[in-house]
Amino acid sequence: MPGMLRSRPTRSPTTRAAGVRTAGRSARPLPGAPRPSPVAPRDGRRASVALALVLALAPACGDQAPGPTLVYEGEAGQPVALQLINGVPAIVATIDGGAEQLLLVDTGSPLTLLSQRAFPERSAGTATVRLGAFGLAFPAAPIAMGALFASESPCAGPTPAGLVGGDLLQQFSLELDFGALQLALAAGAPRPVPGGEAPALQEVPFRLHGGGTVRLGDDVKVRVGPSRVVVPLRVEGQPVEALLDTGSTRTLISDSLLRRLPAAGRPLICCETVETATQGALAARVTRLRGIELGTVQLADWAVLVLPEATPFAALSRETGRPITMVIGSDVLQRLVSQLDYPARRWRVGLRSDAPPAPVDAYLGPGFTFCAARDGVGALVQDVLLGSDGFVKGVRTGERLLAIGGVDLAGLDRAAMLDLLQQTPSGRPSV
Repeated sequence: MPGMLRSRPTRSPTTRAAGVRTAGRSARPLPGAPRPSPVAPRDGRRASVALALVLALAPACGDQAPGPTLVYEGEAGQPVALQLINGVPAIVATIDGGAEQLLLVDTGSPLTLLSQRAFPERSAGTATVRLGAFGLAFPAAPIAMGALFASESPCAGPTPAGLVGGDLLQQFSLELDFGALQLALAAGAPRPVPGGEAPALQEVPFRLHGGGTVRLGDDVKVRVGPSRVVVPLRVEGQPVEALLDTGSTRTLISDSLLRRLPAAGRPLICCETVETATQGALAARVTRLRGIELGTVQLADWAVLVLPEATPFAALSRETGRPITMVIGSDVLQRLVSQLDYPARRWRVGLRSDAPPAPVDAYLGPGFTFCAARDGVGALVQDVLLGSDGFVKGVRTGERLLAIGGVDLAGLDRAAMLDLLQQTPSGRPSV
């Protein structure tokens, strides 16, 4: 089975107390409490997504030619609206002319996958469908059916019906502009970035690595070619090979990379939960990187999650034959204008002119993550960071938040709840 990672968004540990009233002080999660299902991101947009698709594939070396060219109808390069689901880009698509569905755009997945929950009439395995997406129609797009997003979360928000993977993306240039909430699949040379204040784009070469056999079930195996986008970059002056993964909510680094960096003055906070299909829930620590260099593009003071070595990084390194110690996620991509040109093996990237600086208070918060409840009654606590103010005050995973600072949460969305939480003075009692 594919190993799917997903991270719940974090508010990071706090140095203050917030007035929070909860119901049910049990450390056990509510029935159906959020696991691999939609959760709400920090920016208040709704929820759920695969962080990185890590498959048990046979190692493959070097870059190879892309798979068979897919026939498509329409004009490539048309900008279409993207939505952010837990920070990951998603588009509206149709399957065989049916109702519109949301599909994630996931460069970290070798396959285009559909959820059997969204298409219960389809059997497990592979098939071809007429896919309408990106302003194009693909008359015979290959897909695989899997147990993605298998259950509906009690958290409010849409559940994706599947994801578009590298098997389709790699014959195009994927153009992403999170600022304009647009993306496009361009054929041929990437188009100039529109707008008078468009950034100059830096070219970062990449290679496609990996490939092998994906096991979708006891009797279903699929061969996939190289699809892992591996880019060279530098972290605090150290050369790094990183997987570029639009389906990753957060940027991840390995313990081994952290050990290569100076420890003095570096925060290291435990723990945020990262869920995997093959290894269960993993405790990821939170730290900051002082600088990430993508050619001449520089990102400073960036919060990342640290995972142990024997996790996705080991599987990715075996598959690609490269020492993968970092996964670049959509949290970084949201600050960039990005053109991932698969045929030319060039990632053209520039810093958005309207990209906000990294927040100086990113480690200040309640010490737990939460989402608006689907039934409209308050919020559900997800992860509680050990040693945080929320943990000390007794907040536990699975509890339902009823009020913050004496204000009833009924009917509020997560963005309003987060604003309320940030406005609650330190030490203010709950009512």
